[in-house]
Amino acid sequence: MGKSKDETEKIIENGYGFSHGDKKNNAGIIKRWAVLGGFFFVLNICFILIICANHAIKSKEETVVMIQGAEAEAETAKKESVKADGKKKNPDKSDKPEEGKQSGKNPDKTSDKSNTRKNTNSIRDEKRVYLTFDDGPSKNTEKVLDILKKHKVKATFFVIGKEDDYSKKMYKRIVEEGHTLGMHSYSHDYKQIYKSKEAFFKDYDKIHKLLKRVTGEDVKYYRFPGGTSNTLSDVPMKTLIKGMNKRKVEYFDWNVMNGDASGKNLTKKQMLQNVLKDVEIHNTSVVLMHDGAGKDKTVEMLPDLLKALKKMKTSVLPIDEDTPLVQHVKKDS
Repeated sequence: MGKSKDETEKIIENGYGFSHGDKKNNAGIIKRWAVLGGFFFVLNICFILIICANHAIKSKEETVVMIQGAEAEAETAKKESVKADGKKKNPDKSDKPEEGKQSGKNPDKTSDKSNTRKNTNSIRDEKRVYLTFDDGPSKNTEKVLDILKKHKVKATFFVIGKEDDYSKKMYKRIVEEGHTLGMHSYSHDYKQIYKSKEAFFKDYDKIHKLLKRVTGEDVKYYRFPGGTSNTLSDVPMKTLIKGMNKRKVEYFDWNVMNGDASGKNLTKKQMLQNVLKDVEIHNTSVVLMHDGAGKDKTVEMLPDLLKALKKMKTSVLPIDEDTPLVQHVKKDS
């Protein structure tokens, strides 16, 4: 009996020891889980911060690309002007207009513009795309106009100053076929245009008078060479913007571009994707492209772009007074 009592007491003591040890083990487990939970919490915070940082970097890169794309235009403009000078010395007969057709009027001019206005007012809730072409006229301008006519689409042409008969013919055709004619400076010489306020507006007056003399249009739309975000001007852009406001001239930058002035040898497919990916995220897209000499890929990719935009059910329109302003530097800033 005594022996049994001793064994019972031993069992009780052992049981107590087991319970006591279990509590210690539980406390250790809780501590380990707390440390592990803290680790995963910190890891999640780091992951979120990395995502936010990447998003900020991507946004910054897109802004930089917009600016760099325009500034690359300044570099390519020099090369293209050299080519243009060479062509003047050896003019291509195909650049000359046909006799008797230069001053022809298009009877559909009025109806084209009135229809555009009606369409603009009726699609405010849809995606609107404004295709713009800089640096013309050139042979490519005629090709672009032919493609637009075939697809029954209107666009905007920000032209530079040229006095030859072929260029004058293109200015007229742009207006007569219902497109919007805009100014992109006369000389397109960044160093000359942006060296002073006086030099800028002297150039502006020259292109404005030329277009009015040739087409009869009092052109009221302008695109600054390199855009308002350019860093090449010796004059504060806000100073030039104020001058434009006084003249009641509306200026447009862009929020989409195909990259044909980026300085990179992009394929037609890459140019197309550059446009479509950004049109997808904007309700109003002002697309920067070029119809100057050497921009053959833009001409080649244009039919595919128009088909893709139609498939996306966007409204492709020329710039007019109803177009929402897309400006890198706001006119009221």
